[in-house]
Amino acid sequence: GMKGWRMHWDMQLFKALEHQYQLGLEGLHLDLPPISCELEFKKRRLGLRPALEELRTDFYREIKKFISIPTGFKGLGYYDEGGSGKHKVLKIFRDMPDRNVASLQAVYHRACDLFVRLEKVVNKYV
Repeated sequence: GMKGWRMHWDMQLFKALEHQYQLGLEGLHLDLPPISCELEFKKRRLGLRPALEELRTDFYREIKKFISIPTGFKGLGYYDEGGSGKHKVLKIFRDMPDRNVASLQAVYHRACDLFVRLEKVVNKYV
């Protein structure tokens, strides 16, 4: 019946979403909104404004937003069997980040490299 049909389409949606998720993870470091900073000379010291840790926090917050997108995806069609009418988040969508651990590791490795390069720039002028 309808439950089987909805499950079929949820699996199709899952395949398409996971493919786009994987593509998004590959280029995530390029697609995040820009985070600007400036070198400033203050109290006879050269530093970043905002501070490096604040930049890191903002950058990782944006990564986390992207990573968590599929965890709330409900798909087409499973509702609690108890008759409450609440739409359940399917495990296949909720577990998508866990299925893509290698890609997530690459995202965090690229982010780490980015901040190492930024620190080198700052240290060049200190």
